[in-house]
Amino acid sequence: MASEESCQSLIYVFSLIAVIFISFCAYHGDAQQVFEPYNPRDSWNPWRPPWESFDRFVHVETDYGDVKGFSVPMYLEDEYWREDFGEYPMWFMRRVNCFLGVPYALPPVGYFRFRKPQPPRWGGLWDASYFRPACPQRLDEIRNGIPDFPAANVSEDCLYMNIFVPNRTQPNLEFDKSIYPVIVWFHSGDFVHGSSQLQPGHVLAIRDVVVVTFNYRLGALGFLTTEDEHAQGNWGMFDQQQALLFIKANIKYFRGDPNSITIMGDGAGAVSVGMHLISPLTNGKDFPEQSKLFHRAILMSGTDQSPFGFVRPFWRPRELACQTDRMASEEPCQSLIYVLSLIAVIFISFCAYHGDAQQVFEPYNPRDSWNPWRPPWESFDRFVHVRTDYGDVKGFSVPMYLEDEYWREDFGEYPMWFMRRVNCFLGVPYALPPVGYFRFRKPQPPRWGGLWDASYFRPACPQRLDEIRNGIPDFPAANVSEDCLYMNIFVPNRTQPNLEFDKSIYPVIVWFHSGDFVHGSSQLQPGHVLAIRDVVVVTFNYRLGALGFLTTEDEHAQGNWGMFDQQQALLFIKANIKYFRGDPNSITIMGDGAGAVSVGMHLISPLTNGKDFPEQSKLFHRAILMSGTDQSPFGFVRPFWRPREYAARVAEQLKCPTDDTYRMIRCLRDNSTMSWQLILEAQERVKPNDGVLGTVWGPTQDGGYRDKQHNTPFLPETPLDLRRQDLFAEVPIIIGINSQDGAKMANESVRGLEGGIFPEVFKEFVLEVLTDWKVIDVYRERVYESIEFQYTYWPAPENKTARGQEFVNMITDLQYGTGMDYVAKQQSQSGREPVWMYDFNYKSWTDWLPNWMGVSHSAAVPYVFGFPFLNESILNETELVPRQYYDYEDRNMSDWMMYMWTNFAIYGEPTPNITRNITWEPFNHHNLSYLKIDFHSHNWYRYRQASYGFWKDYFPDIAKQDYLYPTATPTPIGYEYIVATGSMSTLIIVLLGAVVLLCYLLYRQSRWEREEYDTPDYEAPLHFHSGRTGEAYPESGPGTSMMGSEAPDTSYREMDTYSSAAGTSATRRPYAYPQHSVV
Repeated sequence: MASEESCQSLIYVFSLIAVIFISFCAYHGDAQQVFEPYNPRDSWNPWRPPWESFDRFVHVETDYGDVKGFSVPMYLEDEYWREDFGEYPMWFMRRVNCFLGVPYALPPVGYFRFRKPQPPRWGGLWDASYFRPACPQRLDEIRNGIPDFPAANVSEDCLYMNIFVPNRTQPNLEFDKSIYPVIVWFHSGDFVHGSSQLQPGHVLAIRDVVVVTFNYRLGALGFLTTEDEHAQGNWGMFDQQQALLFIKANIKYFRGDPNSITIMGDGAGAVSVGMHLISPLTNGKDFPEQSKLFHRAILMSGTDQSPFGFVRPFWRPRELACQTDRMASEEPCQSLIYVLSLIAVIFISFCAYHGDAQQVFEPYNPRDSWNPWRPPWESFDRFVHVRTDYGDVKGFSVPMYLEDEYWREDFGEYPMWFMRRVNCFLGVPYALPPVGYFRFRKPQPPRWGGLWDASYFRPACPQRLDEIRNGIPDFPAANVSEDCLYMNIFVPNRTQPNLEFDKSIYPVIVWFHSGDFVHGSSQLQPGHVLAIRDVVVVTFNYRLGALGFLTTEDEHAQGNWGMFDQQQALLFIKANIKYFRGDPNSITIMGDGAGAVSVGMHLISPLTNGKDFPEQSKLFHRAILMSGTDQSPFGFVRPFWRPREYAARVAEQLKCPTDDTYRMIRCLRDNSTMSWQLILEAQERVKPNDGVLGTVWGPTQDGGYRDKQHNTPFLPETPLDLRRQDLFAEVPIIIGINSQDGAKMANESVRGLEGGIFPEVFKEFVLEVLTDWKVIDVYRERVYESIEFQYTYWPAPENKTARGQEFVNMITDLQYGTGMDYVAKQQSQSGREPVWMYDFNYKSWTDWLPNWMGVSHSAAVPYVFGFPFLNESILNETELVPRQYYDYEDRNMSDWMMYMWTNFAIYGEPTPNITRNITWEPFNHHNLSYLKIDFHSHNWYRYRQASYGFWKDYFPDIAKQDYLYPTATPTPIGYEYIVATGSMSTLIIVLLGAVVLLCYLLYRQSRWEREEYDTPDYEAPLHFHSGRTGEAYPESGPGTSMMGSEAPDTSYREMDTYSSAAGTSATRRPYAYPQHSVV
């Protein structure tokens, strides 16, 4: 007898297996069987790969491309364990290789509907790990066999087969290379319902046969006929023939014998088998070598002579196809409506609409089946396979429909739509997850090996969910994670029927999402519509908030982690985009808001702009900056704000030490005790009082120190200093703003703005801004008066709405416009690369802001990404409105924006040809031209130069501040530092002055004594101040006071050159601003 104590080492292993295993070493004498018979269905899931914990992927090469299936274990009674267990019957494991959803024909949709099936094409690697959809039918029928059959698993794209191959490989034996006979199963269902999924063949395959099951078209879609050359009928039977042809040619790759094929069916399946027995296309009577596609047959409850298996000619099947004696517009073909209602394409009365309708097909909406969380387009997808430097990537292809001449032959002169495809690779890792050791460190290149599933979006970086849900209302909380460094790649695929596979190389557009560096996601702007315009579109996530920008201002936490993520993304694109048919020598970086700030930072960063090492570090070739630049006040954390303090406050909230930066960062980096959720909560609790125009979590200057590897910092100096030294990339750029970019911020900052703004509210806001900029009290009032004068609508100064518009203009100029103007002039000064400036002034009626406000922040983004052509399946009803709320003009504007932006990426200029009678003139110092984009776009000149001159030239003089770098409200520590350093500086100056004066007095005294000693007759000494007051300090005459008091000239005039000599002041100021004396 075996020991009564169970073998624990085996129990642990076998507890993972569905086979009931009890005490492997104790049941010798007490049981008739050690193993219960294994039920192979225990872990069988027809919708997803079974045996996730035990499956072994298997790979097969066919004439059409590679196929990836999987292997499942099966258990059979045998003598295998006889030696150990005596006379009791035993069970051992065998495996079956399963290939589910292998296409044997092109999808019978669009042009191929009611036509014979065509051989498949896929190329690359086909994922055959789950069943594909059943052909269109009523769900109640198929649910008799599979009660939980999902509605999404019925589609017109259904011509797939499932192949089950025995695998006799056992331990210590060579790999199974046997060739097996083939059984092909024809499912039943009266030719109107049924599916190959109802009878999976993995159990039957254990008996040393290859089992094949497949779908074929049913109902009207499978058998409709007009009894003439226009619709022959028997489409489902031709599908069966195509399946047999595919099996005959390719079953050898699955270790099946093409010379031993048995066809088998039940009911309508048996009728089908009988029909192939008599059909010259398959029975081999006429051409045995070419058309004999099987060698044996099994007919179960049906034959070719069964009354239910054949539509008699006298039944006049043509009449069932469509009523042709009435106009198409009067009554659609009801017999087709039922079937075709299952299909996403709006198809009404296929055979009647030539004379009375402008289109046979409605334009297909590519968004209808778009699901950002799971693989979209289950019914239409074509998996595509790409090999990169880091491993293989599996994406999918979605169909898009465009107007073309493709259908002209069938449908005459009316415009038609044909299908183009876009290959989508979602969630491709471009860096290792920034967790644990890699938190608050620069990103590292990815590693994965094998095959990466790029069929769904990966999580967004940590942020408040209410922010991202403005764009995606149902965004799940589980889709936010610190493991977020992924990108999405959208590749145009111009392959069409009867054309070779698309091998074109396309320019690349890389999108940097917005969100003030604290929220946002690459999922908010999917690029599949923009990619139709023959560009590869890449969107990606980067770290945000404290996790992306926390810094200790030393080597322990350099900061700018989000910017280094962006650099790593560009490095990955540069090295690997060629595998996705993108051109690594034609990369355009583009962003809006904080994304545009990021683009601007890469223009000036030595790590990416190629100024130092053009071959190694030039990671882009063109740039598009939409409503933001590297000079935007909200886009850079000023050194004087001391971001290290905010890092310490986050650490203090989380009980981490703050006296030593090394220990502080080590504590924050501990993933076991410091989750990203805690850091995010702490970040929100210590939100700094940095004023209405500044930021704390964002790019910082990191050039004052080096990390331990002595790597080049991302921003060795401030953005302004880098531009003043001309250390920026000279590349073609498009730069611009929306006409009132500040409207959204104004609406959030001031309540009740719908009816305009009161003077006291305007003053309160401006004074708060001046306080944030630390304009000292003695200047503050006069600065406010100057700003009020500049932003008063003088034709109606008391009008609240006009004052509100000027208030919005002020915020727009401060946050967006002045920086845009400065950068445009900097980039264009050499004249080597062109600059195009724009003002987006198209206001859709879907805009939710008050009517008197202009076009607000980010309003141009939906038009660039083609949102007016999309469906509400992902877009919410506020910022990103559903497709049906856009009108014809909105779609026209979106088409125009995509045309210009992609032209710029492809040709280096937005309007290479005169389009809509417009040629966008480049911006330069001579004409300062810009394109005013609205429904009637046209070129204008000198965009808001008076306002920009106010902030660049006049404001710094009267406020004693640089407009580009206003100082935030000092923290207590910062204020003490200011007072201390100010007092110390004053004391040092006074002491130095006293020392100089004392030395001078001593020198004069010594000289006087020598003169007295050397001169026998001398006059009384003249004191140094006697009689010299008038010489040293002459009275000030008119016009020579330290500060002039000339009354301001209120008329507008061109800016004069401002100069001042010692002891005098300029009597003319630029523009019409009030002058003040300084106390």
